[in-house]
Amino acid sequence: MDADEFRDYILGFIFYKYLSEKMYLYANEILKEDDLKYEDIKEGTTDGDNNRYQLN
Repeated sequence: MDADEFRDYILGFIFYKYLSEKMYLYANEILKEDDLKYEDIKEGTTDGDNNRYQLN
C-alpha cells in the first residue's frame, strides 16, 4: 500500500467517524422528547422494531 492509498483509506475512516457522530447526536436530539437515548434502543427486540416505524 503506497502513501496515496493509505491516505484515501484513512480519510474514509475519518469521514465515517464524522458521519457516525453526527447521526448519534441527531438521533439523541430527536429521542430527547421521548426521554430515550440512541444506545438504549435495542433493534433486535420487539420494542426496538416497533419504535423504528412509529410516526408522530
